[in-house]
Amino acid sequence: MKSQHHQLVGIIGHPISHTLSPAMHTAAFDALRLPFKYGVFDVIDEFLPALFASLRKNGFTGVNVTTPYKEHVIPLLDSVDENVAAIGAVNTVVNRDGRLTGYNTDVMGIQQTLEPFKERICNASVFVLGAGGGARAAVYAISKNFSPASVRLYNRTASRARAIVDQFKKIFPTVIYENVSDLKTLPALIADSVLVVNTTSLGMTPNVDTLPLPSMIRFSNQQIIFDIIYTPIETALIQKAKADGAETVNGVEMFVYQGAWAFQLWTGKPFPVDIARQAVLKALAPARTDV
Repeated sequence: MKSQHHQLVGIIGHPISHTLSPAMHTAAFDALRLPFKYGVFDVIDEFLPALFASLRKNGFTGVNVTTPYKEHVIPLLDSVDENVAAIGAVNTVVNRDGRLTGYNTDVMGIQQTLEPFKERICNASVFVLGAGGGARAAVYAISKNFSPASVRLYNRTASRARAIVDQFKKIFPTVIYENVSDLKTLPALIADSVLVVNTTSLGMTPNVDTLPLPSMIRFSNQQIIFDIIYTPIETALIQKAKADGAETVNGVEMFVYQGAWAFQLWTGKPFPVDIARQAVLKALAPARTDV
């Protein structure tokens, strides 16, 4: 009977055994003594419409959405915020009396994570690896808030990166966008970039030895290397960048900050950032023993 007194939230994706969202949000709910329960919905694509129909009716306050459904769920929603309209990816849904609204809190998470580097990114070159929802969020957040001179994208499927370039040229005409398709140019273009952002899943648990870039590429102590992956806390890319002397940013801060915005959308309450961060780091601790 207790569950009837709780408001329900959760996360939708496939596969999502790696997610730490339940640990983070449960710690936050407990800290503020809020009556929320956080569940995990590992579903295949064909069940998404039925799941979202159920969310409308069965008392869910909202959900997080993760890979590979950040783009797929948009047709199942009633409305989206301006971030989603610009980048075409949702990571948070709020249910208000049966009406589902999609948000992208990844944008705010990236913005807050990179805020300490704002002056260095301004009028500099940025290199983004990947062309999915995370890449779109990164390109949008950086272009909107940090005024880079240029943003270059590299993705194994070049057409996906090209589509992002074509889209954002129209939104931010003062930024130079480039789709990088020639592997031979990668070392020079990476070296020219103040900020390198990995938005791919390459290096995520369990494939922790995988690099999203050719191994011969080197970084410098003038660069910032940001990997949005948070499990493991130090990816192969972060380890390599540290060894090369670059400044590094792991995915924990972005994960916590994007969660903060989702939490506020659901509850209307300020997120206990420090408590949530400690919950994430504690959950990651076993994975850190071999780093």
